[in-house]
Amino acid sequence: MGYVLFLGLGRVGLRSLRLFRKLVRDAYIYAVDRDPSVGRLLSGLDGVEFHVYRPDVLIELVERAKLAVTALPSSIALNMISELVKRRVSVIDVSFFAEEPYVLEEHVARYKSVFAPDAGLTPGYSNLVVGHAVEELGAVETVEILVGEVPLEPVPPSTTRSRGTHRT
Repeated sequence: MGYVLFLGLGRVGLRSLRLFRKLVRDAYIYAVDRDPSVGRLLSGLDGVEFHVYRPDVLIELVERAKLAVTALPSSIALNMISELVKRRVSVIDVSFFAEEPYVLEEHVARYKSVFAPDAGLTPGYSNLVVGHAVEELGAVETVEILVGEVPLEPVPPSTTRSRGTHRT
C-alpha cells in the first residue's frame, strides 16, 4: 500500500491508527501529533514511525504519503485538510469539523485528490453498517443509532440496558 500519514492522535485518531495497523499490514505509517508523549503509546507497533508536529516535518512526510487519515481539532481541520488536498494527498477524515466539507470540492477536483469527510465511527462506520443491513434485509421502517464518545476509561456494558431518548 505504501506510506500513510495519520495526523492527530487523540482518542479517535489513535484508535483509528491501531485498527488500520491491524487491518492493513503492508502500509508504512507516519504518525504525527503535537504532543510528544503520544509517541510512547505507539511503541510496539511495527511499521509506525512517530513524529512531533512541526510544519517542516509535515511537509517532508506529505511528500512521501499519498493517503492521510486526519483526526484533528475542528479549529484547524479545514485548513490542514485543504493543504493536504492541494499537495495531491487523498484524505480520510475520521473526526468532525464545523465547516461544511463540500467547500473543498473545487480543490479536490482541481488537484485530482479524494476527500472522505466524517468517516469516523459515528457518523461514518455506523452508516455503512446500517446501509449494509438495509441492503440485506430489504425495506426497513426505522433505524436507531445511539451515539456516544470514545470514553477515557471504557466501562463494559451492564447486563440491563436502559433506553435513551435520542434518535438519529
